Amino acid sequence: MARLPGRRTLQTNSPETESKEGRQGRNRQINRQVSLRPSASPGQYYQRPTRTPRNAQAEQLANALQSVSPTLGRLSSHLAEKRRKEAEQQAQAEIQQMSMEEAEQLVQSGEMSEYENPYFQEAFQRQYGVRLGLAKGRELKAKFATGFNARSDDVDQFIAENLGVDMGAMAQNPTIQGGFTDAMEETMVTIRDEAAKQQAAAYEQDKLDGVYETFTAELDQRISRAETPEQRKAAINEAYQAIRSHYPQHQKLLNLSNAEQDAVLMQVASKYARDGQADVVEKLLTDNRGGIGAIIDKRGKVGSEAASILRQAEKNYHSDNRERTFDARMRFFEEAEQGMLNEEELLAWHEENPGALTEGRIRSLFRSNRSAQEAKRKALAEQREEDAIRARQNNERAEIVTQGIKALRNGTTHRIQPVAVTDDNGELEMMSKEDQLEAIKTELHNTVIPRYASQFPEEEQGEAAFNYALEIYSKNPNLVNDQWKATLENAPGAVTAAAATDGDEIPTKLKEGYALYNRLRVRNPGLLNGMITEKDRDVYEAIRIGEQYMGLPFERSVSQAHRIATNQDIEDNPSIRARYDEVDAAVESLNGWVDGWGDVKNDSYVSTELRKIGRHIARAGGSTGLDQAVERFKSEHEFINGWAVPTRGQNVPVNFKELAEKKINEYVEKNSDEGMSEDDITVFPLGGSGSSGVWTLVDQTTASPLSDPIGSTFTLDQLMREDQEERDRAAREALREQGHTSTDGLTAEEMNAAPEDGEEAVDLGHFDSSTPARLPTNLDPKMRQGIETLRDAGITQSDFDRFLEENRREPTQWAGLLGNGKSLNAPFATNPTVRETIRQYLPTS
Repeated sequence: MARLPGRRTLQTNSPETESKEGRQGRNRQINRQVSLRPSASPGQYYQRPTRTPRNAQAEQLANALQSVSPTLGRLSSHLAEKRRKEAEQQAQAEIQQMSMEEAEQLVQSGEMSEYENPYFQEAFQRQYGVRLGLAKGRELKAKFATGFNARSDDVDQFIAENLGVDMGAMAQNPTIQGGFTDAMEETMVTIRDEAAKQQAAAYEQDKLDGVYETFTAELDQRISRAETPEQRKAAINEAYQAIRSHYPQHQKLLNLSNAEQDAVLMQVASKYARDGQADVVEKLLTDNRGGIGAIIDKRGKVGSEAASILRQAEKNYHSDNRERTFDARMRFFEEAEQGMLNEEELLAWHEENPGALTEGRIRSLFRSNRSAQEAKRKALAEQREEDAIRARQNNERAEIVTQGIKALRNGTTHRIQPVAVTDDNGELEMMSKEDQLEAIKTELHNTVIPRYASQFPEEEQGEAAFNYALEIYSKNPNLVNDQWKATLENAPGAVTAAAATDGDEIPTKLKEGYALYNRLRVRNPGLLNGMITEKDRDVYEAIRIGEQYMGLPFERSVSQAHRIATNQDIEDNPSIRARYDEVDAAVESLNGWVDGWGDVKNDSYVSTELRKIGRHIARAGGSTGLDQAVERFKSEHEFINGWAVPTRGQNVPVNFKELAEKKINEYVEKNSDEGMSEDDITVFPLGGSGSSGVWTLVDQTTASPLSDPIGSTFTLDQLMREDQEERDRAAREALREQGHTSTDGLTAEEMNAAPEDGEEAVDLGHFDSSTPARLPTNLDPKMRQGIETLRDAGITQSDFDRFLEENRREPTQWAGLLGNGKSLNAPFATNPTVRETIRQYLPTS
């Protein structure tokens, strides 16, 4: 549609299709029901026409002719109606092609001069009013659906405030107003009807809500005051009676039937069902109400719904009860597992919380609790037994250690024998001599020596500790000071490490080893010999000679000791060969004679050893004479029946020479048929130099073993044991000659000890025939089998000694002592170490 510039006034006439009274009546109805102040309106810009519309004369003529000729009048009306319909059709077609904004702009601007047909102008304005009414109707319905409050809003005021049209201004254009009013009429009727329905429903709901609140208040107030299950039950019943008492009042005042109030009561029941208060729901729905029947028993939908509510209440109750009682249930479970459950408390709690636990679970908790209590009682008994075992073990160990420390001080650790002790299972097992000595030594170094040294000033404690340890180990040559041995060993390796730094860094181990070597060499050479190898001694001696005889600093003496150990000095110094020759000549000049000993029968061995020691001293810068070599040789040997017997590394006792000669004399006496004298026999360690623990008597002439394998081989333990037994017998015999009768079982130390001597000799115990203790687990299987066979046969230490004495020449056969006539093969008897070990684990009687 073309648009003309500028604003022109739109000329309109009132439509003829509606009477003036009808339009005015409808306008009065709208204005009466809706009072509002519009925000904008197309009628604001409308002005009545100032001139008569074109073609009006023809219509006026037709009307005039109607009075003259009815036919002409009808023709005129027909033509007018036809033009009006055509105009309306054209207006509808035009306005449908426009948006609402375009139509509104056209009406407001008055730009319709090109539309000469007044019917079109009127029809267009009416169609605009219709479209405006439809649009405003939709907006008003949408606002009503979301913004109308039936309890507080007035529907006419709501329409006036939300219509968005100034009806007073619109009244200036009856044509637009007519279309608008027709379009809005259905909307207005619909909204007023819906508002009336909502207000009526709100009123009814408010009545029901009031009843609902009254019923719940009756229950809540009374239940909140109940503290016990009995009080709660009474409160529920009292509240229910109060609820029933409201029924007549509600029927009279609120016009609510009993059925309607029952429906509210079911809503109340639903509320308590959601909370899981099944006891309340059950009362509300199952009470027979004075004989008229329970709600749940009603037929149809009501009864079915009541049953569903009660089922939901019970389900929620159990669910809520499980959740609410979770901590309590977990506590009961934990207490039952620990055997600490109070069963009476659980039963009381179960009655207060039905459904939280099943009867089966209660019985299961009782069983668990009682089982746990029984297990605890059993565990307590086991713990007490274990504590008793630990106490016995601690007492036994304390006794072993205490007596062992006394034995250390007295120098009688050689008397220690295997003893029966309690194992972790409360059974008896044998504790070996070696294990006892290790425990005693641990106590010595961890407690006894530090406690002794603490009595001295701090600067003197180190020396005091050394002196105490030296005294202990000197008295007990069968023990090895593991700390000292570890310090002394591997001297060649330490010297090599020092040489790698050209003597700039001397290993601490070498410094400490050398210092300990010098201290022990002066204080107790025999003890030193029991812990040191020949190679280690050569290194320390080379360092000592360099310092003592050549005046070299310690670092240069270490370097020289390394050169000697690696033979580098021979390659670099040809003059050493000449010094060797001087040593060899000195050895030859001895002609088998050693100062202080006289002639030695094993001259070849002595010469070889002296030559080796002398050459070493010569290489280290010492004298080529043999004074130092002889001194060292004699410190490492004992002179027994004309033989130089090596003792280095053997841990021999101080009186070894005396004991060995006694062993020789004993052998000669018991084997007189061999025709040998004491001077024909000497002793020698099996394995040569170095500790093997086994010694043998040999023929001096041939250095071969003797014919009695039992009497000619022995261990140091056996040698000291037999000596101790001999001294015990001699002491008891001496006391019996003096009239003493109670001497059985006493040792020589105990019998000879005076009251003022303080410490007494001790015996750490031995295996008794009445104590069937298990053997140590670390025993050799063959040795274990032999011991068990002898123990099962009832063989005692005395039996064993007698067997060995009677079978000195053929120790492999045991005959006649098993009680069944069967010989026992005993190859173990040929090995003195095994033989002595087996004897230790046999009962004494």
